Amino acid sequence: MARQLAGQTAIVTGASRGIGRAIVRACLEMGINVVAVARNEYGLERLQEEMRVGKRLLAVACDIRDQLEVERLFEVACDRFGSIEIVINNAGVGFFAPIEEYDEAMLDEILDTNLKAVFHMCRAAFVHMKRGGGGQIVNIAALLGHVAEPFASAYCASKWGVLGLTEALRLEGSPHGIRVASVSPGTTQTDFGGIPSSQKGQALRPETVAEAVTYLLTQGDDAKMTQVVLR
Repeated sequence: MARQLAGQTAIVTGASRGIGRAIVRACLEMGINVVAVARNEYGLERLQEEMRVGKRLLAVACDIRDQLEVERLFEVACDRFGSIEIVINNAGVGFFAPIEEYDEAMLDEILDTNLKAVFHMCRAAFVHMKRGGGGQIVNIAALLGHVAEPFASAYCASKWGVLGLTEALRLEGSPHGIRVASVSPGTTQTDFGGIPSSQKGQALRPETVAEAVTYLLTQGDDAKMTQVVLR
C-alpha cells in the first residue's frame, strides 16, 4: 500500500529552479508542507509567488555548504512545522573541463556543493529523524555517478561520492526507521553546466525527475527500491 504523506514536511534544497522547483511543486500537490532552500533569494521569492500555497511553503535562503547554517535551517523549519519527515538533497553544480584546467576554487565549489553539503544535510536529518522515530531522505545523484565521461572528473567524483554516502546511510538508518534512497537523472532540461535548457530538447523533463522522487517517497513499508536511474 502506498505511503500517505499529506501533512508531513519536506526540506528541498536547490529549490529555486529546475529539478528542485519541480520537486517542490510535486510535494505541495501531495499535501506535503515544504521548506524550500536555495542560495538565490530572488529565485525563492519567485517560487513563493508562483506556488501560491500560503503557509504550507517556507522559503529559506541558506548556504548548505556551511554546517552551522544547516543546523539553523533545521531549527527554523521545526519552529514553523514542528517536525521534518522528509529531506530531498537536490542542490548541485557542474563544471566540465579537462582536469588540468580545474583550479582549486572550481574543485571546492563542486565537491562542497555536491557532496559536502549533502553530508551536512544528511547528518542534521539523522539527528532530527532519530528523535522523531524515522523519516526519509532522497539524494539527487546523477547518471554520471554510475558511468564516467571525459572532462567530468570532478563532477563524477562528487556524484559517485553521493551514491556511496547514500548506501552507507541506508544501512545506518534502517534500524531507526530512516529510509535513504537516490535518484540519478541523466541530462535534464535545465540550465546546468553552462548549457541552457533550450539546447536539451531530447533530455528528461524536471517533472519526470520529480515523479521518480515522489515514487520513492510513497513506497509502502514492504518495498526495497532505494535507487532510481533515469536515462
